[in-house]
Amino acid sequence: MSRVNDSVLAELKIGCFRNALRLFKDACILFRGGSFSSACALAILSYEELGKLLIVDHICDDICLNPQSRDDFIGWLRGELLTDHRRKQLYAHIDTLELVKEMPSVDSIGAGSLNQLKQRALYVAMEGSKVGLPDRITADQAKRMIRGVLRTIEEVGDVAYTGVDGYSSEKSEWQAERSLSEARDHFETYLGKDVTQGDR
Repeated sequence: MSRVNDSVLAELKIGCFRNALRLFKDACILFRGGSFSSACALAILSYEELGKLLIVDHICDDICLNPQSRDDFIGWLRGELLTDHRRKQLYAHIDTLELVKEMPSVDSIGAGSLNQLKQRALYVAMEGSKVGLPDRITADQAKRMIRGVLRTIEEVGDVAYTGVDGYSSEKSEWQAERSLSEARDHFETYLGKDVTQGDR
């Protein structure tokens, strides 16, 4: 198996963040079009990509602290660590110090509430003795999830752009601010002014 160098890990961090941003922007557009269930599902997928970014960042920290175990840590990235939806959701939640009030509690996420909401937003299913339809996802539910992702993007800061060593720089801070501005602009364009901004 080929060795993963630092530039690959840095690219993985940036890729996770850019994909999260893409999914977030698509969720905003779908919300404006009245497709609340799809918007909600994409917001949750964006949240998972932010969690994946934070997992990779933790692995980078571990590699810096324990370089002799680099191959073991890389092995974790190649395993289920980046594909376990609940784990990615938990990382996004815990790493933002639970400052994102729009998201369910850590216990609720651990019990699968976001996975269940994502499934309800995407698929027709039996829910007890009733049929569960994606179009039962409300505008309020979708907006709450999209706003929660925006808050998470704010809390993540420049983590995506700090490479393996994790050190912030003027460039990484500028890149993060540009991305955040893009996310806020999309939110305001497609969902309206975020009146709760700064009220955390």
